[in-house]
Amino acid sequence: MKKQERGNHFLGGFANENIIKEYYAEKGAGLKPGTLLSENEDRYKLEIGIPFLNKKDIKLDLIGNKLTVVGNKPAEDIQQDVPQKKYIEVFFLPEDVKKNEIHARFEDGLLTISLPKKKIERVLQSIRLT
Repeated sequence: MKKQERGNHFLGGFANENIIKEYYAEKGAGLKPGTLLSENEDRYKLEIGIPFLNKKDIKLDLIGNKLTVVGNKPAEDIQQDVPQKKYIEVFFLPEDVKKNEIHARFEDGLLTISLPKKKIERVLQSIRLT
């Protein structure tokens, strides 16, 4: 694997922390699990630990290159003495992600999102000065 990072970031510059901070300033703190990103030649793999949520409580939306992960434990599923569980994270995906082939799986509190890469050919082009 080429690169691994821990924290609430997607490849350092791809996550917009201001959006996340604004959301938490407005809505209050919810679950803030850690994330793990790994990358190889073919894909990015994003793993997000979201304990105490079920598969039915999680929603993923993709608009353009903005991937939003929302987890919300319904009030009827929460014990009286436990505060409501909420989670939101926004990731801005790199341009080389094949958006129509994204796959997500949730098992034992771990959300795994597979982000296949497109082959982007980068060609060196010389520019003539005049």
